[in-house]
Amino acid sequence: MIKNGLPGMAQAGKSKTGKASNRFYRSAKVSEYQFKRVLWSFAQDQAAGEAAKQIALSANSIDALYSKLRVFFTEIGLFTDIYKGGDPNDGTDMGEDGEGYELRLIAFHLERVKRKRRMKETELEEVDYNWCESRWRFEYSILTEGRPSDTINRMMYSHLLAHIRLSGPVGSKPQVTSEIGKLTRQQVSQRLLWLERNAPAFKDEATRTALREIRQRRFEDQGSD
Repeated sequence: MIKNGLPGMAQAGKSKTGKASNRFYRSAKVSEYQFKRVLWSFAQDQAAGEAAKQIALSANSIDALYSKLRVFFTEIGLFTDIYKGGDPNDGTDMGEDGEGYELRLIAFHLERVKRKRRMKETELEEVDYNWCESRWRFEYSILTEGRPSDTINRMMYSHLLAHIRLSGPVGSKPQVTSEIGKLTRQQVSQRLLWLERNAPAFKDEATRTALREIRQRRFEDQGSD
């Protein structure tokens, strides 16, 4: 279902106490409908102040929920740090092939920082949740090059919601299971299949074959999750 431009956005049902139930967020003050609208704004990387103009929540409340979403998705391993908590000066374990990826990711993240002035700076020993979020977004950014991004935003929203259904609710200790890796691999495959079918740069058969090999390597790399 699509309502008001938001995928799957039906009004939440009510519990026996008369209050709107919320399967996705542990809070007595935020309804499931409001949470989904915040998640949709989060998927679009929309500023909290801008989201507050469309949702009956304050910018501070939305910003706080954004922070909880970042922590949740990092704790379940969806948002990740290519440096694995180490010093960026030590590089990554991605090898020479990963150097171009790393530089593009850094440029992508710095552009987000420039646009979002409220990003909190972190110490070296702290988890930088915004950085981890940027890597996840970067993986989708190639899908939006040269075309409207609404379709990809919907994909991102559905992928995030699927992880909340599996490991949520947000606001509680995440349920970390082997199913997370399986779901993540399915979502990686969906992104690569979308590229294979839609991106002009991937129309020739040689490139499509290479893309299928990349997808297979992703499955093999995460097979132990």
